[in-house]
Amino acid sequence: RRVLFRSGEQNRIVQIDESGEVFGEPTYKLWQSAYTDLGYAGYEKSISRISLQTKTACDVLIETEKDSRTIHFDGKIVSQTKKINISGVMFKVTFSSNVANVEITHPILYFNLGKPNA
Repeated sequence: RRVLFRSGEQNRIVQIDESGEVFGEPTYKLWQSAYTDLGYAGYEKSISRISLQTKTACDVLIETEKDSRTIHFDGKIVSQTKKINISGVMFKVTFSSNVANVEITHPILYFNLGKPNA
């Protein structure tokens, strides 16, 4: 598969290569989930930490109906875990990076279940 588009600056058709670069420059990559209740509708949840593997630097944005937090991960071969401490009923997760060859795997959200919201 190839992604082709017309570049307004160069006024020509260009191709994004397998690394996600155009003209040797990395493109911005973003993956965003929909809002989720993490399978516990109507309950307050507190996400205490997030774990993932990423070979390149990336940012993870966690959003709730009340707050948002961004956590930066450096590229490493091993799994990384970072504290986040954010609460809400609904959550959305966004992974983003501005480097070539982004590979983010095995994301795990650790959370505690609070009282039901009546």
